[in-house]
Amino acid sequence: MMDPEQVLRFTGTCIDKGLSSAEALRRVERLGGPNRLAVAERKSVLSMLLDSLGGGFMSQLLLGAAAVSVAVGEKTDGAVITTIVALQAVLETFQSYRAEKSLAALRELSAPTANVIRDGREMTISAEQLVPGDLLRVEAGGTRCRRTPGCWTAVFCTRTSLV
Repeated sequence: MMDPEQVLRFTGTCIDKGLSSAEALRRVERLGGPNRLAVAERKSVLSMLLDSLGGGFMSQLLLGAAAVSVAVGEKTDGAVITTIVALQAVLETFQSYRAEKSLAALRELSAPTANVIRDGREMTISAEQLVPGDLLRVEAGGTRCRRTPGCWTAVFCTRTSLV
């Protein structure tokens, strides 16, 4: 276990001033970008529609039945079945699109922040901007202590208990 002085030396952090903004930016670049989980690329609406049409067993079965109906001369039945499958695919696509938008909005609302000391002053930053060596300030009570972003090392604690 390292003592606080060793941690500060190891991370190259000043206890009074924290990291400089320029050094934090260099560390973000060195680590390959912001501190966030990779998010899957969003599908286009057309891609969602095509997945809905060809993806499910029931859709394929009904489209096969429509083809058989047309082949035996029941064009009206084939058209009705095809229309129902298309309508179901459009509704499924609409629901998927709305669900993706809702998840994106929830991600934005739940974006954690952190109170750090940089350039000698306390500031609130997005947890995505945290880098190794940041001095993270955690206080009891209020919303500051409900969640702490990322993984961190306690250098100085007063009356601390973690649950």
